[in-house]
Amino acid sequence: FKGGSGLKNGSQGARILYDRERYQVQREVTACTDSSQDGEYSDSCAIEMDRAPGEARGRMAAYVQFLDKQTKARFWFVSLHLTPDTTDSNFDELRAKQLTTVLAKMDELNTEGLPMILTGDLNSWQTRAKGNVAQDVLLDAGFVDSFSTLFTVNEDFSTYTRGQTTPHRFAGG
Repeated sequence: FKGGSGLKNGSQGARILYDRERYQVQREVTACTDSSQDGEYSDSCAIEMDRAPGEARGRMAAYVQFLDKQTKARFWFVSLHLTPDTTDSNFDELRAKQLTTVLAKMDELNTEGLPMILTGDLNSWQTRAKGNVAQDVLLDAGFVDSFSTLFTVNEDFSTYTRGQTTPHRFAGG
């Protein structure tokens, strides 16, 4: 793929990949397309987030409502990629604004109060010296950080793979 994202020119978007045998998109609620428009991006079931300086278009958060075919439970799923810092910037305030935009839209859509799974690259982490504003916004909104639960799995592996198939273990892990 060109651009590292499978798109001709890269992407500020996010993808949702799922097991069609287990989950079904609730199309009557979220009329999402199954592919990108013209091979570039799809704005179906997407929320444009606030732009970073120099960006022509804001990053996109993808969302969908699923039905678990086994349990019959319905839930919302959101995938996003917040703006990363550059060597001479701290975009904590922008990331907080991006999350606030996404959460407001999801509150608007989630009229039934269904559970929501929000995942992605927050460009923030618990021990970040500059702060962890993205996590603070989510915790204030009632989300639970999966690393703070009683049981965790593979927490010593990074989700940042640089396209490698072998996971990278954190130092000391």
